[in-house]
Amino acid sequence: ENTRRLNEAVPWDPYEQREAWVATVMARITLNGFRADTAGLTDRVHDLEDRALDGRIRLSEDFGFPLTLANGKEAKAPQRSKEGKAAFERALIASGFSLDSWPRGADGSLSLSKDVMGYAAEHAKSSGLTGALGLIEAVQSMNGIRNSAANVMSHVQDGRAYYTFEPFQSTGRWSCGLTVLKKGVAD
Repeated sequence: ENTRRLNEAVPWDPYEQREAWVATVMARITLNGFRADTAGLTDRVHDLEDRALDGRIRLSEDFGFPLTLANGKEAKAPQRSKEGKAAFERALIASGFSLDSWPRGADGSLSLSKDVMGYAAEHAKSSGLTGALGLIEAVQSMNGIRNSAANVMSHVQDGRAYYTFEPFQSTGRWSCGLTVLKKGVAD
């Protein structure tokens, strides 16, 4: 009786019905998890770790980036550390790349945004600055490493990944702590 009266007072519309169904599905996924290809994830985790290590070594050996932070800890992304940003600027100057129009961040360091790096790579290529191009491409390759596979693996138990799916984003999207996941194993 109360449900009928409530439905009359606040009619149920198609949007609410769809959202209730989505919430039901997300609750089921939260409780049951979703099947994970642990062998594929493990391979991807190792591939990305190897790629990051190769990138750190290349930045250090070829361009003088430090592999440790000022506090003595390992620099997992040396191009993003204060010392690494300074090394990047020094290496660009040494390669003959003009920094006059390069945008800078709030801390005064060169911007490493995808757009800026893409433009800089094109400029270096068209200007014949092969040393600068190699440096920029090395930093770009490090900027692109996101080990989503390791994130998923940290939530896998018995071949299933368990996350709490919650509708707490301002856009109305569902959040579960994952970065964007794609469909392919190589992604």
